[in-house]
Amino acid sequence: MINVQQRRELARTIDTTFDFVEDLADAKFWGAVTIKFEDGQVVHIRKEENIKPETLSQKERSTNERTASN
Repeated sequence: MINVQQRRELARTIDTTFDFVEDLADAKFWGAVTIKFEDGQVVHIRKEENIKPETLSQKERSTNERTASN
């Protein structure tokens, strides 16, 4: 059983977490969010953002090309 202070702290953490998720949704976020809990507390939030191919520049991105500095 958690006491009143712990319940308030947990509510603030959850509110902040959901505000963060709502902000991502409003920004049309493209990716994944993982929320890690330990002992009922949010201890880590991982945001993995994906880049859609059409948002990349058309510049060639070969890693095997040699440049003048090589």
